[in-house]
Amino acid sequence: MVKMIIDVSMYIFEAVLFFFYCQTAFTNKYDKKINMTLIIVAYGILLGIYQFGNAYVNAACNIVFCILIIYFLYDVSILESFIHSFLFYVFLIASEYITIPIISILFKNGFDDFKDNDYSYILVVFISKLCHLICCILVLQVYRYIKHKDTLKGFSLMLFIPVSNIVVLELIFSATIELHYKPKMYYVWAISGILMMVSSFLVFFNRNYIISQSNKINELTIENQKKELDEQYFSVLEKSNDDMQILAHDFKNHLSYVRHLDNAEEKDKYIDKIYPEIEKFQQTASTGNKTLDVILSKYTSICALNAIVFKADVKNANLSQMESVDLIALLNNLLDNAVEAAEQSAAKRITLTLVKDTQFIDKLVIANSCDTAPAQSGDKLLTRKKEGALHGTGLKSVKKVCEQCGANYAWEYDSEKQLFTTTVLMPKEQNGN
Repeated sequence: MVKMIIDVSMYIFEAVLFFFYCQTAFTNKYDKKINMTLIIVAYGILLGIYQFGNAYVNAACNIVFCILIIYFLYDVSILESFIHSFLFYVFLIASEYITIPIISILFKNGFDDFKDNDYSYILVVFISKLCHLICCILVLQVYRYIKHKDTLKGFSLMLFIPVSNIVVLELIFSATIELHYKPKMYYVWAISGILMMVSSFLVFFNRNYIISQSNKINELTIENQKKELDEQYFSVLEKSNDDMQILAHDFKNHLSYVRHLDNAEEKDKYIDKIYPEIEKFQQTASTGNKTLDVILSKYTSICALNAIVFKADVKNANLSQMESVDLIALLNNLLDNAVEAAEQSAAKRITLTLVKDTQFIDKLVIANSCDTAPAQSGDKLLTRKKEGALHGTGLKSVKKVCEQCGANYAWEYDSEKQLFTTTVLMPKEQNGN
């Protein structure tokens, strides 16, 4: 009876671990409650198959069920579903077959003693499941780093908890055997083991939940930036259209006036006088990259409204190798900071230079007037805004884009010239291109 309870608990843990493994790695096709229900049902069937004791049938059914679950419930290819199913089950088996010999050596038990002793069997289950959790954490971390460039921050803590719990479980079990505690102590030990497994799992779940929420916030931020960019661009276009209509009306009068001038010198002077009005309409960028054109036009308009001199010198590069969302996140955040600093300065100027630095590198330089040196901690910039935690996400976004694109980001402040300069060296070839 005890063994049956342990087996049921073991399969429940595996089902929950597999569910959160899939939720972490893949995108749902259906509601996650439906996925969770179907996974529990599938593992209930696997538990029934396990009771027959045929290892080969059990292994085949586990892998087939995992492949079908991943492929039909999540947005993933059949090859990827096979690879993840195979890895999940291989680590499951490895964690069990490695745990038993190690514990046998530590406690000087025979290999088959664990089948006859319920408490030893519990120990094997607890430790093997924690080892399986560690393997899943490693696989998911590598997978997410390769595919999504997720940070490794907090990774060591995720491994530390289950590893330390394994050590504690073994020490408690060893003390229970050596000191010949009463049978009730085994129940205390078993409950402690369950709590440790749950705590390890909660750390795993909590970190992945935080990463998931962070990704959603980043997506919403980028989406809001795109929406704001579109609105401002259409606003620029509308203003440009109105100005063009006014210019067309005025230009008729100018042409009529020039036509009636007899003196060629007077005509030249008059044309030179009205030429700057026409030149204003050449401010809209035309780099060959639509997203870059929109961004430059947007900040040309913003700087004009804030009496800031904005000069963009785009020569033989246009960052077309970047995804639009990355380019928007990078330039919006850098230019927003530049506008804020320049607006509060005496010189009120911003220059953006984009050139082909080498055959493989594009060089982006944004320089803005800045009357006071930026606050910093080491090489890290600190915001002066009251809502520091919120506004700090701008620079984090810039750094994340640079990491994803393999770019080199640097900044410097010249106190004599009162000039803040940001330099980004962007490789020509981007990941995934």
